[in-house]
Amino acid sequence: MNFSRRGFLRIGMALGAAKALPMRALVPQSSEEPLFREAASTSCGIEWVHENAMSDNRYLPETLGPGCAFLDFDNDGWMDIYLVNSGPCDFWTPAKPVRNALYKNNRDGTFTDVTEKAGVAGGTFGMGVAVGDYDNDGWPDIFVTSYGRCILYKNNRNGTFSDVTEKAGLATPGWTTSAVWFDFDNAVFLIYLSAVSLTMARSRSLPAAITRSEPTIIASLEFFAGPPAFSTTTMAMARFLK
Repeated sequence: MNFSRRGFLRIGMALGAAKALPMRALVPQSSEEPLFREAASTSCGIEWVHENAMSDNRYLPETLGPGCAFLDFDNDGWMDIYLVNSGPCDFWTPAKPVRNALYKNNRDGTFTDVTEKAGVAGGTFGMGVAVGDYDNDGWPDIFVTSYGRCILYKNNRNGTFSDVTEKAGLATPGWTTSAVWFDFDNAVFLIYLSAVSLTMARSRSLPAAITRSEPTIIASLEFFAGPPAFSTTTMAMARFLK
């Protein structure tokens, strides 16, 4: 390998600089205080606990969830928290009431449970949550995916929500898992894409409601465009198990 005089000078300067600079100056020093710290429920006020409905049958819905969303539901400039829980369904009956939770940010590092007041307790076997202003009124709305029945909560702009699932045409049957809001046609209004897993397999591993004798898994993606009433387009995919 041939080097010019200028090349040797550059290498020499680089080696000299490396020797002169202490190594500790080149490596970021960790601060004594961590960037994050765990906020105990006793200090932040979030006492919600997820129930995964664990059973000996090991149904697939038990392995998913819970969903979580950060949103400013009351438009006060502070992020609130919505948490999704499981719930009663055809394969599980909870021993005690199970519900989703909406926590309002108190602006001092603590939160207050306003679920019942806001009317967003759920009541289904929840999976995930997607937040978006679907009616373009400047207030965030909530879409909850579930096993059994999904829910669209419209923000009433007064600290409460209304279940408008049926009215909006979003009463999707089956098992909705993931959803996202986006404006795919630049029409200002949001739509949502829901991954609907109508999963059917051997009866020993799934609830009766989503079981068939043939070992088949069917998954579909549904596009809902709106509002006020959403229209749907479905892309279905099927896979046969051996």
